[in-house]
Amino acid sequence: MTHKWSYAVFGLLFGYFLFVLASETQDSGNFWDFKIYYSAASEEIENPYDARVLQSEHHDDSKLLSYKYLPLTRYLFKVFRVFEYETALNIYIGLMILVLIAFVYLMNQQLSRGDPLLMLVLLLAFNSCFYLAFRSGNIMPLLSLLILFALHALLKDKLLQFVILVVITACFKVFPILLLGLLWFKQAHSSSKLMIGGLLLFLSFVGLNMIFWQDFMLFLEAVQETTSEFGIINPNAWSFSSELSHFIVSHKLGLKDAEWVAYILYFSIVIPVIWKTIQLIRARMLVPLDWNVLSICLIGLAIILPRFKDYDYILLIPAAYVIIKQLNLRQVLVLISAWFLCSGIIVDIPIVGYLLELSHSYQSWLMACILWYFSLKMAPKSSP
Repeated sequence: MTHKWSYAVFGLLFGYFLFVLASETQDSGNFWDFKIYYSAASEEIENPYDARVLQSEHHDDSKLLSYKYLPLTRYLFKVFRVFEYETALNIYIGLMILVLIAFVYLMNQQLSRGDPLLMLVLLLAFNSCFYLAFRSGNIMPLLSLLILFALHALLKDKLLQFVILVVITACFKVFPILLLGLLWFKQAHSSSKLMIGGLLLFLSFVGLNMIFWQDFMLFLEAVQETTSEFGIINPNAWSFSSELSHFIVSHKLGLKDAEWVAYILYFSIVIPVIWKTIQLIRARMLVPLDWNVLSICLIGLAIILPRFKDYDYILLIPAAYVIIKQLNLRQVLVLISAWFLCSGIIVDIPIVGYLLELSHSYQSWLMACILWYFSLKMAPKSSP
């Protein structure tokens, strides 16, 4: 495909995606996460971690969950309280559209230069996670954009900018603080100091939340509730291990305690991934950092975390594109076959039927595992 036609197809796919997102704005049942943010920022709401209190602000049939982020972050949403809810929602939707445009622009500049494959990955990857996040009104698209800027800064050796952006995103989702470990790839004298400084800055923010929010335990309880979420809304290694172990131990063996099996399954996933990542770091210490290594680290982090929500997979979209772009024909066929098997095929055969149902619920996580395995082929071998 010529460069001109490539950009034309890219533009058509991008226009189609904007049309799909615009159509979702007509459904009043969408953007439930923004309702949570808007209600949590109210001066009249003393406890944003009580879903019933948040629900009292909205006189409709929607059922809200509780606020899930650190207490002080809710004050950042106060800017929307200047407006009535409908106006605030329209402003937020406009902001998310701008975030999408910036996200696509930055990925295109860094990675693709008009490659239609990038738009296909954005549309379809990880159970269409960007579309789901937009429809829910979740803040993850904005946080993913900030992380993308942070990674760009890291590649350009703007380490302080990288640290600041990572800490900002970690104030909401926490897990991005682990990205400070990427500073190990940089041989700059200030790398270790910036890593420690970023960690201390984040811990200081957590400390401020504990000081100015007396009922900090309510936040911890709200976070604890999310660990009981399984399946398609929370596809991660721990949830997968828990569901599979429960099926094996409780349903097939007739035993009651399946938690110990879940831990065995979970660490059998985590330990090899961490070990391979350590080997990668040792091999790359003297080689310039690039998107190949960033992709391995990002996807490796996602597949070992005990909590990684469906929206969080937006963070992996650039990494997925980088890896898929380099796959050979056999690997592409394997990836497509796996995607097909995880697409909700219904089979009444015992065990097989359950495994296909389970794979559908954890499609995003399983596809991330396959991409991570293929990505190891891109990692250079260490020097003898």
